[in-house]
Amino acid sequence: MDDRVKYLLLLILENNGNIEQLVELGYSYTQVSELIKEEISLGNAIFSENKIVITDKGMVLKDELSKRLEYSKLENLISPLLSAFIKDNKDESFFVPSLDELPD
Repeated sequence: MDDRVKYLLLLILENNGNIEQLVELGYSYTQVSELIKEEISLGNAIFSENKIVITDKGMVLKDELSKRLEYSKLENLISPLLSAFIKDNKDESFFVPSLDELPD
């Protein structure tokens, strides 16, 4: 997975955002599900209280990616902008399967 996509996914998980941004980038829902499953298996996210959240390890990775992508110098400008584009899922219109329901 591209570092920018991984950064965006971790940012979405951190802000309880909507995965539509990844779909708009050309990823299918199945591919997004696989990306999330990968982050869970790597320990960067967990399924807790019926939602997927970023872990401390995921936060460290997000910060490392920010530096690697040279977002660190501009992070105060870029992160809020990226966060503004993260759509909140207030209507809960999509289903996120549990870890056991994800394809192998």
